[in-house]
Amino acid sequence: MKKFFIYSFLFFIFMINCLFSAEFSQDFVLMKLKENKTKILNLKFKFTQEIKSNIDDENYPKIIGEIYFKPPYKFKISYNDNKFLYLFNGETLFFYDKIKNQILEKDKNDDDFLGIDVINFVFLDDNFLKNFDITSFWQTDDKNCNFSFLDKKNNDKIFLTVNSKNFFPEKIVWDKEFTKIFIFISSLQYNTKNISDMDFEITKYIKNKNNLDFLKI
Repeated sequence: MKKFFIYSFLFFIFMINCLFSAEFSQDFVLMKLKENKTKILNLKFKFTQEIKSNIDDENYPKIIGEIYFKPPYKFKISYNDNKFLYLFNGETLFFYDKIKNQILEKDKNDDDFLGIDVINFVFLDDNFLKNFDITSFWQTDDKNCNFSFLDKKNNDKIFLTVNSKNFFPEKIVWDKEFTKIFIFISSLQYNTKNISDMDFEITKYIKNKNNLDFLKI
């Protein structure tokens, strides 16, 4: 009986070591990232954005925000407690500046802000990946998985760190010509009851309808 417990304990230790020392291939991690979009009804997470200059010691103000997403297209990207807000309800893309009390209706294909790329890197679908070459893949000592990408259009380098437990990104770094942008993802939740269709409607966030400036660009 004593030997049985000893062998059982050793087998348990062996299984734990296997679990925490697991190595994943590049193709397997890519597959898990792509599966994220098929297994979620909704998603939200907080992010911190830091920008550092590549040519001097200048650091830009840190930005804190939150992203809501509901497949296939609805998203909300808020900065600094909804003072600045990007919102796509499935048909129209809005930018809301709470300080100026101004709404810009933008072209729905507008992708000139970083939030869209953050959402795309969470799922890494094939259409998005066509824009990049994967230059390397590796695992760090904490077993997280890392990719480096090269943007085919402008030669930007992107580094993606994927949590090896839930296979969602937790860090994205854009290395551009003059700046390096760091995105840290935290408090990720999916399939939560706290997200509704109303979260993607611009009317929910407009508190002062008087003197509201509405522009279409």
